[in-house]
Amino acid sequence: MDFKGFRVLEGAIVFANMVAELKLSSSSLKKQLVRASESTALLLAEGQGRETWPDKVHFFNSARASHREAQTALRLGRVQNPKILDLSDYLGGGIFKLTKWRA
Repeated sequence: MDFKGFRVLEGAIVFANMVAELKLSSSSLKKQLVRASESTALLLAEGQGRETWPDKVHFFNSARASHREAQTALRLGRVQNPKILDLSDYLGGGIFKLTKWRA
């Protein structure tokens, strides 16, 4: 299934796949990072599927919280991969804009 046109969701899926491949010294932190990144993508998809804007924003706000959790896990894990960090920044900005835009 494709979500062409919803670039933030496409980026979140790529991000989740990238962090799943990371090697971290803490297995519990790795699990939390993977869970938060997957949650971000799933919440964005669920928000996109909602009919009303208030419903969409509710899920986009939850996605933003999950992504902040993933970003913090990246910092705690001392991840230095510029591709992952750049994509994380892109997603953070894109999700923030989704929560502030009004239909």
